[in-house]
Amino acid sequence: MASDTKSWQEVELGQVVKIKHGWPFKSKSFCESSFGKPIVVAVGNFRYTGGFRFDSTNVKHYLGEYPAEYELRPGDILLVMTCQTSGGEILGVPARVPFDGKLYLHNQRLGKVVANDRKVVDDGFLYYVFIWPEFNQELYRTSSGSKILHTSPGRIEAFRLSLPPLREQQNIARILGALDDKIELNREMNGTLEAMARALFKSWFVDFDPVTARASGRVPALIAPSTADLFPNTFTDSELGPIPQGWEVGKVDDFVEGLYDGPHATPKKSDEGAIFLGIKNLTGSQIDLSEIRHIAEEDWPRWTRRISPQEGDIVLTYEATIGFFAMIPPDTRCCLGRRLALVRPTKHREYLFHWFVSQPFQDLIEARTIHGSTVSRTSLTDFPTYPVLVPSRELRDAFCGFVKPVWSRIHSNQAESRDLAATRDALLPELLSGRIRLRDAERMVEEVV
Repeated sequence: MASDTKSWQEVELGQVVKIKHGWPFKSKSFCESSFGKPIVVAVGNFRYTGGFRFDSTNVKHYLGEYPAEYELRPGDILLVMTCQTSGGEILGVPARVPFDGKLYLHNQRLGKVVANDRKVVDDGFLYYVFIWPEFNQELYRTSSGSKILHTSPGRIEAFRLSLPPLREQQNIARILGALDDKIELNREMNGTLEAMARALFKSWFVDFDPVTARASGRVPALIAPSTADLFPNTFTDSELGPIPQGWEVGKVDDFVEGLYDGPHATPKKSDEGAIFLGIKNLTGSQIDLSEIRHIAEEDWPRWTRRISPQEGDIVLTYEATIGFFAMIPPDTRCCLGRRLALVRPTKHREYLFHWFVSQPFQDLIEARTIHGSTVSRTSLTDFPTYPVLVPSRELRDAFCGFVKPVWSRIHSNQAESRDLAATRDALLPELLSGRIRLRDAERMVEEVV
């Protein structure tokens, strides 16, 4: 049975909020790294599903002067008001300014949401209104432009909705927020887990900490004696510089069955089917399937003619965005998109992956990247010959044994987050339209959180 919507009020958004334009910050004052300087929020920093993704997108700091009124406060909601895709998928997508101690600035093409009266409308409830597909579809329908679509504060404020009493708004936001909180917790946990695996790789195979310790007569820290004994106690020269005695320098081709390029085109959109992987699905070291494009079943043979990705394959970016790598998670039926390639490891998959994302290999890719007038690219012809540090088989076995469970947990958390997001997306329109009781929605959330 649906909620009692008799007390809900039909309103235009403009009756309860105002949407404010941002400021045109000067591009000559942007820089990608400047400690302590404010960050100018850009459209590219938004996830298509809502929220920011500063950790996997370019962050622009600002060195110039600007009006103080365009400084954002933690918790402020920003909306995307321009979109370069023909379907307008990102129009109206919201994100909240983080509570992370950094200063963020309100850029042009983004709308800042300002509530007229917080006794009437709840920010948390509004956030889910902005994620609602009906909101996006209305902005798309009323947008201007052809190649680049635009909405405006007036069009956003004209959106009509049924507004529940404040307490009910807060309960709706709490129920949906519990799902998003768990998704965010999984994301943070995965970041911590990956950092642990990368720190271990760096200590063993980049900084050579156990070798340095043994060379100075010390016992390597935080390593079981049986593992410590696998490390030598001297160094030798190599094309990669000094490396532990007895280790070798091989090449990518020694570890893989082959390298496979993706198709140089994009299939038509489909409402369901396998996943068409794009650059946006790579965070740098993981696959993010919160925003996906489907490929129709009848198109599947054509787009997997060269290779059909499988669990454990390592996908990489080689053009425009250079040097992103990720392992294909379990139960992920997908095909490669443009500017993506794939290697299929034959041994020590986790070791090879961590070598790819390590700083020495990333520096090598940068040194061999061809910077063109329009896009940069790295040569797929040369990639199989790129060097790989080769410790003893026993050490590679030991490393993979440590990190394999870590990556299993990361992939499990990702799968859980996709299920949570599906539950949220199913509940959201039901709650915002009053078609489901709050207590019924709470029960559904309690079963999955």
